[in-house]
Amino acid sequence: MRKVVICIAVERYTDPRIHSVDHAAADAIEFASALEQHGFEGGDQLILIDGNATKTTIESKVPKWIQGLDAGDLLFLFLAGHGFSQAGGNFIACHDTLHDDLANTSIRVEWLFDQLRSSSCCKVALFLDSCQPGLLAATGTCADFAGDELDQFFQESEHRLCFAACAPGEESRRHASLGHGIWTYHLIRALTGEATIALEKKTLLTSSSLQKFLEDEVPRSVRRLCTGNQTQTPWFYGSASSDFLIADLGSILPQKTTPVDSMQKQLKYVRLLNDEHLSVRKLSGFKKGHFVPDRISDFTVSFVTEIATKDVEEEIDQVFDDLKKVFKLKRRDITVSMDEGSGSIITPYFDFEVTVSLNPEDPSEAILRRQIGNIRQPDQVFSDAFDTVFEGKFDRLEFGSGQTLNIEKIIDQIEDLDSDDIEVNYDKDLTYCSIHVADNDTRIEVTADSFCIAQSGRQSPRALIQSFFDAHSLLMDKHELQVHLFDPATE
Repeated sequence: MRKVVICIAVERYTDPRIHSVDHAAADAIEFASALEQHGFEGGDQLILIDGNATKTTIESKVPKWIQGLDAGDLLFLFLAGHGFSQAGGNFIACHDTLHDDLANTSIRVEWLFDQLRSSSCCKVALFLDSCQPGLLAATGTCADFAGDELDQFFQESEHRLCFAACAPGEESRRHASLGHGIWTYHLIRALTGEATIALEKKTLLTSSSLQKFLEDEVPRSVRRLCTGNQTQTPWFYGSASSDFLIADLGSILPQKTTPVDSMQKQLKYVRLLNDEHLSVRKLSGFKKGHFVPDRISDFTVSFVTEIATKDVEEEIDQVFDDLKKVFKLKRRDITVSMDEGSGSIITPYFDFEVTVSLNPEDPSEAILRRQIGNIRQPDQVFSDAFDTVFEGKFDRLEFGSGQTLNIEKIIDQIEDLDSDDIEVNYDKDLTYCSIHVADNDTRIEVTADSFCIAQSGRQSPRALIQSFFDAHSLLMDKHELQVHLFDPATE
């Protein structure tokens, strides 16, 4: 059985009036790369991107590839770029599509379906990310990609199905921090085994398990990454009478556990933190006639976040400028969001956030919290650039594993070590324990939900992260602590 993939992606269009689709090329390339480990070998991959995705080239090459397939073969198609509906049909815009003649210079979807109908291959999966914002605004002469045509074709056979990035009438969102369209980012995670929650029976990626995973993860990411009340609902076309095996990851999952993979998985659950206590009087927005709060209430909380907005903005502006300069980030690589009393910066490597709240123990104080989370590339947080930007900004690291930690068991195992190198303290109700290592100023504070590594004074962030892995080595490797203190919950 041959496994063949055809990827067509247009990121840049020759007609400048048609907006570009950021990351479409990366989407196609990494989708094809992910399939290589599932038997879609390089010789069975047709990848047409930008200048190679003209109308003439597509109409010449795609039929030859499809007609060369036999009944027992498997065909995956991936389409990324602009899609639209006009003259009663759906179209895929090509690299050379013309703004003033959209239908005649684009690929009609019905033409593609005709190629599939005339092929002996009967097992086909289409992955469609062609509902990009920008084309309709540029033309005003076409409509959103319509679902009726897709629904009809994929209902014709239970061995044909289509995964679409969004429901009809919605837009497929892309984000610089991911380097992909949001939907395709999660699709690739499922194919590579990075999201085991997408699997059935621990190894099988089926049509239903994949769609369920995309339906859960994509809207969540859109809410987190996109401003406004954006919605994106991954859609599925095809017969539900039988399940379709997308991939069996049984042979590749054991290979995923490397030191780098383990580090990356752990750092996903790490936050670098610092809480700076400031007198409310010292906040930029505090004016003559204002009163220092003496109690916690909705009014005083709102008051403090309002008068601290400028302080937050100044910090965000400074870090934004530093990140651009030191990491050499381009405009599309970095996203800034501001709200009253809070601000965030999303980069391709990590997220930085600043928030202000009222100190619940002393209402005359505000707490300015700096935080880095969602670490996506471990090598970047160990880089000189990272230390340059964030030197002295953090004094603790928090690891929220998603597991419930057994405080009693942790205490018992450390006490049973009878080691002078490690001291453990705890309260009588066993709500927490504190672990201190001799000749080290690092403390590990453990609760049922997470543990925190704290150091005296603000540290180099690289050193703080290294202390996390040093603690892992000491407790788990040297002393063989049996509690899974450092392991993320199974996805």
